[in-house]
Amino acid sequence: ILYTPGPFHTFTCGDVCTKNAALSNDRLRIFDLEHGGVRHALIDGVFSRVRWYHCLYPGRLPDALLDEIDDCYRSAFARHCQTVRDDEQSYQQSYAALTIAWSALAIQWLPSLLNADRRRGGASDRQRLMACLSSLIWVTERTKSFAALGDAARALHSRLEREWSELE
Repeated sequence: ILYTPGPFHTFTCGDVCTKNAALSNDRLRIFDLEHGGVRHALIDGVFSRVRWYHCLYPGRLPDALLDEIDDCYRSAFARHCQTVRDDEQSYQQSYAALTIAWSALAIQWLPSLLNADRRRGGASDRQRLMACLSSLIWVTERTKSFAALGDAARALHSRLEREWSELE
């Protein structure tokens, strides 16, 4: 799904952080395109769900706001891509796959975090990893896909929660 995006193939920013965008005339303008490229559209579309474990100054957004962001992104995308409008299964599976792809970037930190935590900006890397696992669990349940990965994320989250009981 990630490497063969089919109808989801388009130019994306690749770094949809608040520091790379500004409001101008009531429209959001993205001005930092150093990570831009042609790839799966949902690499940007799922970023609101996973951004907080990749941005230096994270902040967890309320679920209702995340749902609204998802709906706005999908609605705008659907105006230009018939598959987004007509193929719910394809969209949901792609949404899950791209959330998992972003999450994999944070999961790779696990070996170095087993013995010591690091703090970057507004959160520790252990907190970021736990958020990553929560996102994996959420997306596999929501989309009813990648169930085995969701089960593995749930088991790891539970184990780390016991090991890292000092986390907020």
